Amino acid sequence: TGAIDDMRDGLAGGGCGDAGEAISQLWAEYEAGETPEARLVKDLDKVEMAIQALEYQEEHTQLDLSSFQQSAEKATKTQAGHALLEEVARRRR
Repeated sequence: TGAIDDMRDGLAGGGCGDAGEAISQLWAEYEAGETPEARLVKDLDKVEMAIQALEYQEEHTQLDLSSFQQSAEKATKTQAGHALLEEVARRRR
């Protein structure tokens, strides 16, 4: 992606050694979702979205934002992600 490439090049030009390349490789790993760590981080992103929706709904009680929870549950792939979403759902009730 352009932003990741710009960051990598900026770090390389700023005397940060291989840090930019390492971050670029980690981002590619995350995007591909092929490692257990990448899948977990993707799931945590979904959990965080569900938590934000819950917090927003608590402030704006006239809204029903449960669709964010449902979307996260469908997209989650790890046992840890499912367990965390179960806790968010419990707090939603």
